[in-house]
Amino acid sequence: MTLGGTERCDLVDLSCSGARVALTNALDDLLAPGDGALLRVAGLEAFGEVVRRDSSAIAFAFEERLAEGDVLAVRRHAERLAGDPTSALRQAAHNWVTGGR
Repeated sequence: MTLGGTERCDLVDLSCSGARVALTNALDDLLAPGDGALLRVAGLEAFGEVVRRDSSAIAFAFEERLAEGDVLAVRRHAERLAGDPTSALRQAAHNWVTGGR
């Protein structure tokens, strides 16, 4: 999420201090180095600033470090999606509808 809008993106890398997302045409128009954005994934929200861009990705540095447990939870979420996309997608939709994580 940015001041310019909300866009879906693919999370390429996540650490306690930042993240990298795949660059899309919409993100290309929305974000430049120095811009702020809110990353939302698997029930986690983290505010960060764009610190780097290249032809394929945008890198963010988070304002506040994430807890290691939060990073591991997102990685487990990604592994579940990769292992059984239909079941994980249904569970994510259910959690979203019911307000759970």
